[in-house]
Amino acid sequence: MHITQQNVTSTLFNKLSTHYGSQNWWPATTPFEMALGAILTQSTNWNNASKALANLEKRGLLSPSAIDEIPHGRLSIIIRPSGYYNVKATRLKAFANHICDSYGDDFESYLRRPIDVLRKELLSVKGIGKETADAIILYAGNKAIFIIDEYTKRLFSRIGQGPANEIYDHWQTFFHINVPRITEVYNEYHALIVEHCKISCNSKPKCDTCFLSGECQTGKQILSQS
Repeated sequence: MHITQQNVTSTLFNKLSTHYGSQNWWPATTPFEMALGAILTQSTNWNNASKALANLEKRGLLSPSAIDEIPHGRLSIIIRPSGYYNVKATRLKAFANHICDSYGDDFESYLRRPIDVLRKELLSVKGIGKETADAIILYAGNKAIFIIDEYTKRLFSRIGQGPANEIYDHWQTFFHINVPRITEVYNEYHALIVEHCKISCNSKPKCDTCFLSGECQTGKQILSQS
């Protein structure tokens, strides 16, 4: 039987889903809270970002206008648990100001634009790159766009799938071609990849306990040498 890339991506999704179950991402009450989380989790783990979000929630700072109006110095102290807090305070305020300029606190209306328009605007905000923009579009905007991160490239490169380079757009095109463009599927697939890479497919892979090692090029190679 000829195994196509589409077969592999679909089979992998099914196996990850069966093994880990529903991930119920993204953990947030509102779309704007989710967007703040996407910025706060840059260069850190979710545990640290969630502490910063909790601090914002306690102080009633989960709206564009609240973030826009709070002084930078105070905001940086509040989000200190997320790390790089001065840089992230600048990014949060730039993002909030961008929203407030045209939509005030109506972030949901901002998210209703077509994906290409929304993505272009998000990428115009200093500190929001492709991965963060796509996370906001997928999880806050509920629109089908595949997020590419280091976990995704690591897992698929080890399996032997995907582009033979690190270019974000090439990887995203690979998934857009081989995975049906369904928001719920993209939402869950990304979450499952992250979960698997945290548990098994670490920077130093735990192939001996990984349930995918039998069909993974890297896993087969490592286990054959043990």
